[in-house]
Amino acid sequence: MELIDKFIKFEYTERLFEKKIQGVKIWHYIRGSIYGKIVKQKYDIGQAHSNLSGKKIITRVWYKLKQIPNFILENPLYGLDQKDILVLNHQRRIKNGNYYDCIYTDEILKNINKSYYVFEFPYNERHFKPARTRNLKYLDYVKLIRDFKIFYYTNLIKPKIAKYFSKNERKYLKSLVKKINEYFELNITNEEFYRSIIYIILKYRFSKKYYEIILNKVNPKILIEVNSYCFNCLLFNELAKKRGIKIIELQHGVIGKYHIAYNFYRKINLDTFPDYIFLFGDFWKKNVNFPITKKQLIVAGFPYMENQLNNYKNHNNRIDNVQNILFISQGTIGKKLSKLAIDLNEIINHKKYKIIYKLHPGEYDRWKREYPWLLNKSIDIIDNNTKDIYYFFQRSKYQVGVCSTALFEGLHFDLTTIIYKVNGHENMEELYKKGYAILVSSAKEIKNNLENYKKVIIDKEFLWKSNSTINIISNINRLVDN
Repeated sequence: MELIDKFIKFEYTERLFEKKIQGVKIWHYIRGSIYGKIVKQKYDIGQAHSNLSGKKIITRVWYKLKQIPNFILENPLYGLDQKDILVLNHQRRIKNGNYYDCIYTDEILKNINKSYYVFEFPYNERHFKPARTRNLKYLDYVKLIRDFKIFYYTNLIKPKIAKYFSKNERKYLKSLVKKINEYFELNITNEEFYRSIIYIILKYRFSKKYYEIILNKVNPKILIEVNSYCFNCLLFNELAKKRGIKIIELQHGVIGKYHIAYNFYRKINLDTFPDYIFLFGDFWKKNVNFPITKKQLIVAGFPYMENQLNNYKNHNNRIDNVQNILFISQGTIGKKLSKLAIDLNEIINHKKYKIIYKLHPGEYDRWKREYPWLLNKSIDIIDNNTKDIYYFFQRSKYQVGVCSTALFEGLHFDLTTIIYKVNGHENMEELYKKGYAILVSSAKEIKNNLENYKKVIIDKEFLWKSNSTINIISNINRLVDN
């Protein structure tokens, strides 16, 4: 049995979604981190995104001080009116010309004829500016108050962990930790588990009041979000459903049978899960155990990618004297993939091939520390957003990666696609089973396939539905008007 199947069967058998701790249905808020611990222990995966935990205190304080104008000018609690739509965008914006855009929501909002507010959480205590997004509110103030209250409670009051829960709750949690450890061969301590529960409950309590104020003032008909399984979206979803507000998630990455956020043992009515998911294409419906019905999965496309494809298709940028091999990195597999790039760089003909290593934004500020072997090599390292990834697609002939959504986008640019067989590659099994990609285990296998691989015809419409902006806006209008 696959690990994810074992996990979703366990949580169903134990009826974890029904259980309340301190009045909170806690499981959906922590299942991702619990599953992540299991996967990390079994497969030794890396850190997906950068965070501030390793930064000096003075640096973190400086980031907070720089947020002060946001508390005043874009305060999320004041000056709010009723709007048709409330948007929770993706805070990791991409530079597009002189501005930073949310590539998932800005194109839609630019063309929609409905009123809206966009609420943005800070990304590592910062925002990418300038942004062209209209009606934008920053949630820095809410986060500051919440973080201060959590800090005050956990560091100054310091309640004894065991006394925080009732006797029955302690007994239940202790039993659950034991079952998780035995079933998945882990070594989570009771205290570690208790602390993770306490943190989520405090975060829940100290966020709820502010999110309720926002929802009450805006009173939207629709909530649109990008990352439904982050804590903030889960809580917004729970509060929105109590008010009869319909929730749409816009797909932003790979969805498949190995993604824990979208796979459940059976259909289940979750207060914290979106009502609808707008998918890139029909491909993304396959082999996923969604908790919602097929009618709630709407195939719509991806406007930003479709626009970029149209922008680049008339420009022949593949003018280099060598053929570029584009490596697409991710924090979880970056160490292994970067070493593969080094190995390949040692054996290719440099008069014919050149390696471009495109880091994930979550790796930009740490790759020199974590992948020092990439330094001083004849590999082009891309560690900024000055040019978007479509620019590199257009200049390349090959792409190498593990499970990034960008690999699917590269297929649209007719790149020969190579999947490295490390943990996470199983998310791409539909691609290499269909012959859309090559599965390899070494640099030598890549070299052997550079010239010998025969491409198959790819059903691009199946992956990415066309006329995406029209599709998305028409479906949003339908849900708002109804």
